[in-house]
Amino acid sequence: MNKYYKFINDGINMKVIGKYPQAIEGHPGDLQKGILPFEGPIDFDFKLPVPKLQNKAKLTTMLSVGNVTAWYYVVNDDFIDFLKEFNIDQFQYWPIDVIQKNKIIKGYNLFYLASTRQREYIDYVNSSFYVGSIKDYKFIGDDVKVSNYEEFLKIREELSTKDLMLKNKEIILNLSEAKEDIFRFVNSPVGGHYVSQRFKQAIEDNNFTGIAFLEIEEDNKKIKVVY
Repeated sequence: MNKYYKFINDGINMKVIGKYPQAIEGHPGDLQKGILPFEGPIDFDFKLPVPKLQNKAKLTTMLSVGNVTAWYYVVNDDFIDFLKEFNIDQFQYWPIDVIQKNKIIKGYNLFYLASTRQREYIDYVNSSFYVGSIKDYKFIGDDVKVSNYEEFLKIREELSTKDLMLKNKEIILNLSEAKEDIFRFVNSPVGGHYVSQRFKQAIEDNNFTGIAFLEIEEDNKKIKVVY
């Protein structure tokens, strides 16, 4: 069984990271302007972020940066080289400057996993959806059957025009056919990056820092994983 874990920034081990988030200032570049796609390759130039680390933040393999959206990570060169040894769909990276105590630090990159897997690995048919209200979070409407990702998007859009939303009681992730060592969900009932047991073990063996892993079902009680 190829087990998977939620892949996140380490926000607990202060002896390792110093401060969390490690960067709370700096220029976000174009990441927050809404001009970048949330999936698929980025084939045009854009302004890169310039994170400014807190004075007591330590330099780790992956940095927690407050103004970098969840679609991206800030990682060092060693991590980029490490990625090339694994089964990963299309990814992109751009060298960026990091500033700490008015000094420019080289060797970090903005990492972006272009491909996403919410179409393939979320089992919409066997998940449980219902109508909720944008204005009243306690409202529980009718159950809704969803057959695939495209229908999920369509129903969600239709409900939004009525101040309603598509909520879920349980989401089934079917990872029995997953082969990637890292994949990403976006614009779906489940979001984030997920990594294989092999990838997790290699991260730990290489003593990479600033990275944490969560059991998927422990991170979100509404998720059930099928292997």
